[in-house]
Amino acid sequence: MGGAMKTIYPIMGIMTVALVLLLILSYFIFTIVVPLPDIVPGGILITAMVKVVVSGILVLFWIFALWQLTMLYMKRKVYKTT
Repeated sequence: MGGAMKTIYPIMGIMTVALVLLLILSYFIFTIVVPLPDIVPGGILITAMVKVVVSGILVLFWIFALWQLTMLYMKRKVYKTT
């Protein structure tokens, strides 16, 4: 039972970091990206495309951060045992 808990704690940490990053990301998108004014007067389409690209880049950053945490866990736990 004790060995199983040692492997669960890092995974719980990764999930906690994922949740916190998701909340920060959502806050940033809804408070900064969404209320952006029109870049070009009457250029609603250009502004919308910029918002989508910025939001997409932030989501890719979130995915990359989780991937790096997962790879760190794999190096420490899984690859060490093989």
